[in-house]
Amino acid sequence: MQYEEAFLKKEIGRTKPDYVVYVPACRDGFDDHGNEHLHVFRAKDGNLCALWTMSRFEGTFTQRPVFSKSLNGGLTWSDPKCLLKDPIDPETGRNMGSWAAPAISKSGRIYVFYNKHPGTTKSHQRGAMAILYSDDAGETWSDEYLTHIPKSIYDSVDPNEPQDWVIWQTANRLKNGKVLFGYTRCWNNPGAPVSPHGVYPEHPCSCEFFRIDNIDDDPEPKDLKLTFTAQNEAGLCAPLHCFDDGRASSGEEPAVCELPDGRLFCVMRTGEGHVWYSVSEDDGTTWRKPEMLRYRDGGEGIAHPLSPCPMFRVSESEYVLFTHGHDGFFGGDYPRTDCNWRNPVVLLKGEYRPDAHQPVWFSQPVEFMNNGDVAIEPRKDLSLYADMTFEDGEPVLWYPERKFFLLGRKIPRSLLASMTVPER
Repeated sequence: MQYEEAFLKKEIGRTKPDYVVYVPACRDGFDDHGNEHLHVFRAKDGNLCALWTMSRFEGTFTQRPVFSKSLNGGLTWSDPKCLLKDPIDPETGRNMGSWAAPAISKSGRIYVFYNKHPGTTKSHQRGAMAILYSDDAGETWSDEYLTHIPKSIYDSVDPNEPQDWVIWQTANRLKNGKVLFGYTRCWNNPGAPVSPHGVYPEHPCSCEFFRIDNIDDDPEPKDLKLTFTAQNEAGLCAPLHCFDDGRASSGEEPAVCELPDGRLFCVMRTGEGHVWYSVSEDDGTTWRKPEMLRYRDGGEGIAHPLSPCPMFRVSESEYVLFTHGHDGFFGGDYPRTDCNWRNPVVLLKGEYRPDAHQPVWFSQPVEFMNNGDVAIEPRKDLSLYADMTFEDGEPVLWYPERKFFLLGRKIPRSLLASMTVPER
């Protein structure tokens, strides 16, 4: 589909961005209308880099990791460069790469991890783990190295069916120098629970993690020491209303922040109607049993549908959390996807409470952005597969808008200062 320039200019402004990273070409021959899982980070040369998954449309056999760079603080960006060296087979998806995410070593080497499609499955998020790297701030890239995440009791019993997994956030650097990725594993074994309503938000999945223990040695990808945690029954997930036995089977897209005391605080999306969370005291090796995220201990749960709920640290003991401000049920008995269930985006400020059971408490939400329910091909999506950097000391949220535009918006310090978090 092609769009007029005037239409695009109008639509870009709906969420009031301060930066524009990418606008699809909207011409025949450009498979670039799908843009998501945006990561923005600073390279060792001091310039901003952007890494994301581009496609004709999400789920098609056109998905590939692309890289762009800004030499002027995010005001303009280079044309995106595909990181795949082998062409994608449009019939089978072989060589397709999806959901690329970066991990940065101390020297500035950029490692990129992504899902590599084998061409033997119809699912667009099943495949091997592919790794490549750049030592020159993204100018050139190594050859691709393939490995696999561990097999799980939740994987398909078909030995030819690859694991179903997705990374969605930039790796977290821990105080001990290691970095940690969270990822989603979707359950595909014959015993996985099946929603009686047949709706997407009730599909079974859990949050898992892997830590890179030697990233600052700049090893070749084959020599990276990966420690996988929260595997099998230890994966993080929440119970769903549709199962009478209360089994926990819904946890996706873990967002991890470090607390001032060194513990890790993880929030995740669920189909339960709220954000859920967990805490780790050992760098993500083990995790507390997940619980509903509340505004404070004993307070109301933080409502949210099945959509990313990114959380970022903005100071030593202050955080921002983004949700949609509703549970996604729209008054019904099960979560809905036939509404604009990923709009608007609301912002909550979090503060560290060292003696609390839930170590981060939150303010009431304020609306941060709203695209007016206007669709593009046919998405109304304000799902925040997003990242955050600090530009001139002010936090900037970098986000896909309707999985079409890639934009950035400042989070004013004055707004955060006006938001009150309960003390007790």
